Amino acid sequence: MTRISLPPEAFYWAIVDGVGLRRPGPLPPGLRTLAADDIPVDIDTLHAVGTMSEQGSIVVCALEREQLEALGPDVVSLTPSAAPPGIEVALSQLELLAGQFEPRSVRRRRTRRHVSLAIVLLLCSVLIATGLTRR
Repeated sequence: MTRISLPPEAFYWAIVDGVGLRRPGPLPPGLRTLAADDIPVDIDTLHAVGTMSEQGSIVVCALEREQLEALGPDVVSLTPSAAPPGIEVALSQLELLAGQFEPRSVRRRRTRRHVSLAIVLLLCSVLIATGLTRR
């Protein structure tokens, strides 16, 4: 399992004013068009993620899809090592390996956790129902 941090110069950055991002992760289509104004290449060739900054705007970090597709299967994390000057944001929230580029191992671990929690919830429900029927 490899975690990669690239310098900020390796990414395309944009700051978008507005709302529409509920949680850090892949940029929704509506925000992609807003970010396209600040990015010098075609936004459709990039994989963009975003998060809310401390100032309330949305910080967008993007990388070419070709670079992400070239990563090996052992890479589980890709984040910037630093933010450009003037941008204050938690770098861990700018995880580029999200959405369609999320590694299988990460997706599988999350699915197992959800299934385990569902089983525990089901067992608790059965125990409660059994206890109530015995009364």
